[in-house]
Amino acid sequence: MLRIEKYTYEQINDRYPMIHNQVFGTMPPGHFPGMVYLVFEGEKYIGFMSVYYHNFFTLYIQRAGMPPDLREQRRFSRGHARAFFSEVMEYLKKEGHKLLIAHVENTNIPALLLALHTGWIISGVHTDTAGKTYVRILKDLR
Repeated sequence: MLRIEKYTYEQINDRYPMIHNQVFGTMPPGHFPGMVYLVFEGEKYIGFMSVYYHNFFTLYIQRAGMPPDLREQRRFSRGHARAFFSEVMEYLKKEGHKLLIAHVENTNIPALLLALHTGWIISGVHTDTAGKTYVRILKDLR
């Protein structure tokens, strides 16, 4: 079973850039989530998710991921990534959230497959100002 710790951005702002950069590289300017969830297996940190409220019952997932050394372990990635996101979704459901929204780069096939295997649906696509195409995905937690 995974242990999930929830923090407001203000509680973790001194550590958040390091957490973000370990998974995604340099944090873009203006990236200030409302909340950050850290996920542990035993005492070992295995990933994070940053979110903000879209509305009262809906969370927008800004970033989510695992450190690169864990992603590169195929056995870990297949089994633990699904467990990681499934347990986090269950945790969010228990907190009372009804809907999750996220955008995944269209070239991030592993993330899109993981989302589809854990019950997310595709609801559209968009291109950002830098020309990257994103797939909008939704997860109904009800």
